[in-house]
Amino acid sequence: CVAKMHGDIDIVSFGMSIINGGLDDNYTGFKIGSEYHRIKIVGQRQMTDDVIFQSTYTACNKLFKKSILKKYNIKFTEGRLFEDNDFTIIYMLHCRNGAFLDKYLYNYLQRPGSIMERIRNGKSERVVDNLYIFDNLYQHCKKYNLFLSIFNFLSSSALSKELTKVPTTL
Repeated sequence: CVAKMHGDIDIVSFGMSIINGGLDDNYTGFKIGSEYHRIKIVGQRQMTDDVIFQSTYTACNKLFKKSILKKYNIKFTEGRLFEDNDFTIIYMLHCRNGAFLDKYLYNYLQRPGSIMERIRNGKSERVVDNLYIFDNLYQHCKKYNLFLSIFNFLSSSALSKELTKVPTTL
């Protein structure tokens, strides 16, 4: 599939099937994960804010160029959950073109007791790791002068809309 693409492709993204590994069929986390990873973009695209916004931020269903990773020193943050979110967003901010395949090539097993299942059920204190995503994005954008890019992305993202729903008092 990728060999047929023309031009300078910086990232390849493909679908990720969420496989139920023993959760209740009515479990909402399974449905949310399946919808999140539904293929929304197909074909070769310029990496605009809208394309980045419509993408998923998981890393396991992407192919990355080593040259971009090295040039901008993009690495996963060790010892933290959700480390693929800021890794992928930061990487995409440096991309010009992407290839989005309409094939599901990765299976993700969602099972009872997994880290992500415990977080979705409010049984983990590690949910605060989500906040470190923003700090890492800020630090990277500061270093590479990408504030306009990240501002445009965050102002249109679902995540920023969700943050406005957080109560200001406890």
